[in-house]
Amino acid sequence: VCLTAINDLHNSSENRLSTHEADEGFEELLEILTTLQRTGGLGSRLVEREGEKTIIFFRQNLNDEVKNSSHRITELLGLDSNANEYRLVYGSAASDDREIAMLTRSMFDIIAELSQFVHIPEQHVRENRASPGVIDKASSYEEVRSRVFVKSDQNKPEDSFLAVKYRDYWFYIEDTDYRSKRMFSFLLFLLSLAEGGGEGLAPVLTLPTG
Repeated sequence: VCLTAINDLHNSSENRLSTHEADEGFEELLEILTTLQRTGGLGSRLVEREGEKTIIFFRQNLNDEVKNSSHRITELLGLDSNANEYRLVYGSAASDDREIAMLTRSMFDIIAELSQFVHIPEQHVRENRASPGVIDKASSYEEVRSRVFVKSDQNKPEDSFLAVKYRDYWFYIEDTDYRSKRMFSFLLFLLSLAEGGGEGLAPVLTLPTG
């Protein structure tokens, strides 16, 4: 949800000003990176060279599955698979095959994306108090991963992680909805960083080579 594009692979967007599907390969890239992270197959060292941030990739007893996944990542990102280091820059497209360009979303963009997954009461839509979200379009819970799934009801929820009453309706996150709770907590963390006024750090993408 924090990433707009990486090496010209664009994330999907539900923002009404720029609604579009993710580019082919983007979801696959996320799945591979998630798997590598869970299996401990990621490793890197960040150094400064002439003002540029460079990620140094290194190999640590990689098995064939991790090697194949790493190679697939270089294919999806258009990277030189024989290189052992890549420059990390801010932007949507890389200038060469040894550069990883990442375009991140602002806090406003992140909140705008997440707001589309709030279930808006039909009464509020009819009264033009708010536009309908996209949550009803999802055919399965998997389609709303990395989102905050907010429900609404006129009755106060009995088992909620948090609940807010607004115009006679309760908006809430179910206490059994672990993914939404985790994403909401992550959003609060990002907001606390933004309030701190410090310099933002670009996401660091790491993968082994071999």
